[in-house]
Amino acid sequence: MNSNFALLNNTKKTIAYINKQLINYPKSEVVLKHNIEKNMYELIELIFSYSIN
Repeated sequence: MNSNFALLNNTKKTIAYINKQLINYPKSEVVLKHNIEKNMYELIELIFSYSIN
């Protein structure tokens, strides 16, 4: 069970880092930026659902 929390913690740190980098994306890459954000939060959802099951 601790490995799930470690995975979640590292995922949150990675997402925080990626969010800082997304600020610098050009405005013409809006679709790519939204897809990256969607996938990041979907990853957290999947980790939580795995922990619950």
